[in-house]
Amino acid sequence: GKDLVLTIDMGTQEIVEEELNRCCELRDPVGANVTVIGVQTGEILAISCRPNFDPNDLKPHVVKAEPGKKPPDPLEHTRNRITNLPMDPGSTFKILTVAAALEAGVISEHSVFHCPGTRQVGGHPLGCWGKYRYQGHGSQTPAQVLANSCNLAAAEIALRLDPKWFCEFLRRCGIGQVTHSGLAEEHPGRLRNPETMRERDIACLGFGQGVQVSDLQLAVAVSAILNDGIMVQPHVVRSTYDSARGVRYPVEPRAVRRVCSARTS
Repeated sequence: GKDLVLTIDMGTQEIVEEELNRCCELRDPVGANVTVIGVQTGEILAISCRPNFDPNDLKPHVVKAEPGKKPPDPLEHTRNRITNLPMDPGSTFKILTVAAALEAGVISEHSVFHCPGTRQVGGHPLGCWGKYRYQGHGSQTPAQVLANSCNLAAAEIALRLDPKWFCEFLRRCGIGQVTHSGLAEEHPGRLRNPETMRERDIACLGFGQGVQVSDLQLAVAVSAILNDGIMVQPHVVRSTYDSARGVRYPVEPRAVRRVCSARTS
């Protein structure tokens, strides 16, 4: 019977809604999501997704399936894409790859990697993105690898890691696990068993392909790396309030575990 005081910050939420609307007008995406978390507190300050959720529209939608394709989920419009629609994270995952390699000591901030545009990995060509598939990024430090979002260098960094150690690091970051944020129907995503991965699988994992995470999982993992390496429990309830007694019960930030050293962070 107590009231809930949420962590959602209305000013931040308003900015998020405006930016999502602008993104959808410009790009016309199938879907778009934003998650904003307080790195040191774990507070979920804003979440929003498109298509948006209308609580007045809970009935299943009847949508005809295209020939040869899987029929769409009739309840797709009710889902919270932030927590229960995991997908390949792509280049955002490179932050975790570089952090893992720094933590393992297989690279330093002064290491240099070369991107020729395309190279053979696992017996097949693997290319960088866009025009860089043909011209390459050239020589880069880890900071430049992140700034340029270089696929080939991220793949090279991942291949320097022991696959089992890499996956253990990712699990420490919460990949493949629910976050227990208090939001309903969290999906754990998918992180493959390293023993089943081949060379090319590890290379692609370095730039966020072949792994599935929810937006919330990824935001929590990156927040932990930025927060001196400490993961803080994400939560959407700031406090509960007993109006009859006039007593407020705050939810204090709680450190979950260390994912990397402060030096790596």
